Amino acid sequence: MKMLKRVLVVAAIVLMIPASGFAIVDFGAYGGYYFAGELDLGDFVDKTPGTAGWEYGFLGHLNGGVPLLFNVGLGGFWQRSPLKYDLGGNSYNAKKTTYGIDIIAELELPIIIHPFARAGIAIKEKLEVEYNVSGVGKVTKTNEEYFKSYYLGIGAGITVFPMIRLFGEYLFTRSKQENGVELQGSAVHVGAKLSI
Repeated sequence: MKMLKRVLVVAAIVLMIPASGFAIVDFGAYGGYYFAGELDLGDFVDKTPGTAGWEYGFLGHLNGGVPLLFNVGLGGFWQRSPLKYDLGGNSYNAKKTTYGIDIIAELELPIIIHPFARAGIAIKEKLEVEYNVSGVGKVTKTNEEYFKSYYLGIGAGITVFPMIRLFGEYLFTRSKQENGVELQGSAVHVGAKLSI
């Protein structure tokens, strides 16, 4: 948590530096695939099934930085991940809905490709997990947690028009829930962003 506070302070200071005229705010949408995930069901099941599935989301930032050098944005995100996992020969669902704080740092060199790093922490995450209970059948457990999920990632954007950028990214995500339930994995996204 101390590291997050330091990152937020540095991002707030950098936001005070004027950015180039077309990148004061940005808004984007993305979609992708969550893979290589592990769902540790903690006290409920003694196995750790793999999870995978499509996901989509939205993000936006207030930007600052040094024109034609780098850009730092502080904003928010919303994401939904309807995942699936197999346990005991049966297929189950785990739907994750998350929103929170997002930080992005991009190189703004005078070329059309812009590498970036992105990180975020969930203000709220809702996880709905379906699993089997012997003698009962399928049961859905819903849990909500605050500030217990984060992601880290890298990617690159390509400017297709002066204010529109297409991007691709890789994210590592991890979230902790009550009763020892944990979900972690990787995701690959593609999306588009409008910078104003």
